[in-house]
Amino acid sequence: MGGFTVDPATLQAQASAIESGITSVLQECLAAAEQADEDENFQYGILLTPLAWPAMELVAKDAQEGIKATLQLSEALSEALNGVSRCYAGMDEVVCSALDKIAAEVEE
Repeated sequence: MGGFTVDPATLQAQASAIESGITSVLQECLAAAEQADEDENFQYGILLTPLAWPAMELVAKDAQEGIKATLQLSEALSEALNGVSRCYAGMDEVVCSALDKIAAEVEE
């Protein structure tokens, strides 16, 4: 197997980009959606709210669940990238240590 290299720092950078970009935006979206629920969405006025809000509530609930699922995915992806980065960095250290031992034995 070969033909590619993995740079742990690049993996960590990708994980950080997900955390600071996608995850933070999703957290803001979820907070806004939850705030809209708390406000009971009276923006439709006294007459339309009893009609509009039940219909909007169905869509809003599905949207919130979608945002939550996407947020969980972005967090899991970031965690996975960080884990893979640590794994590759650890393997690099093990291989370097083994090569150093072999080099020391060859020199003797």
